[in-house]
Amino acid sequence: MRTWVMIIAASVSLALQSAQGAVGYSITHWYNRIGHGLRIQTNHYTIYTTIADPDLLDKAARLMEAAHQAYNQLLPYPVEPRTRSVIYLFSNRQQWEAFILDFAGTQAQTLLKITNGAVCHNGTCIAYDIGKDQTLSALAHEGWHQFTSRHFALRLPSWLDEGMAMTFEAFRQTQDGFVFCPSANSYRLQAVGRFLSNGFGMDLSELLASSPGEVLATDQSEQVQALYARWFCLVMFLQDRYQHGLQRSLHDAFLGRWQLTGPLAIVAADRNIPRTTAWNRIVGPWLFGYYIADDTKTVQQELSRYCLQLASGKPHLGPGLAICKEATTP
Repeated sequence: MRTWVMIIAASVSLALQSAQGAVGYSITHWYNRIGHGLRIQTNHYTIYTTIADPDLLDKAARLMEAAHQAYNQLLPYPVEPRTRSVIYLFSNRQQWEAFILDFAGTQAQTLLKITNGAVCHNGTCIAYDIGKDQTLSALAHEGWHQFTSRHFALRLPSWLDEGMAMTFEAFRQTQDGFVFCPSANSYRLQAVGRFLSNGFGMDLSELLASSPGEVLATDQSEQVQALYARWFCLVMFLQDRYQHGLQRSLHDAFLGRWQLTGPLAIVAADRNIPRTTAWNRIVGPWLFGYYIADDTKTVQQELSRYCLQLASGKPHLGPGLAICKEATTP
């Protein structure tokens, strides 16, 4: 086993050394009760992994550095954390489940219902291999949740948090690093078309007030997929047509400037208090009305047309949409 670990470590090290611009990493052995593996340290991440695929590990390390830069580009000024974000990346779901049971305490059974390969819990990203491209997409998605939980003064309502996370799922690799392309997210775009054709409407009031936990609690996997697909379309729409308001909402969440009071403000600021469905139902619509538009009827009509065009594969994308968010590995 030790020989295997040494071979993989050498292979990953060689891949990282050959990657243009890759700096600030180290690779050591990681011994744990689940399975021997590696600890990969980049400038901003520590990745503990039992995966034996050097190419996947190389891409994961460089993708997350690029993602960190892309997340930062959404802020009024970049953050430079004093400590690295932690990712656990397991080779299979069995290892992932064993770790979740040890790590998540009373929340473990809820987290075990997740089937998309990754979750962020208490600021730590925990993932397993579901295929190279899908694993990388899941890491970039959960990396957004991890980034906001560590660096935003206020937590985001579900529609904005999940919608933004999905804009990092699609990317292309270039000579200089990775470029994030939300409009190339075929998985979500196909889901938008499928659910719209199956009668799931773009009810803005519903989308702004919904929580994934409400649907997960009833084991309605199709309902969860439909909700996420429509959240993705909503945030794509806002990036395209209401970019300034969307940007202001994120900046003020980062800086702690939302005009909330009482229990709503306390839950927004204290990550130790669960984000409840009741909080989502109030803050989700309020945030939209305050930063985006208070005339939801007009926006509702625009949104419905936009999502139908997006699902048809012939969207009229405006200049506000960042089709590909440039982010290179520093």
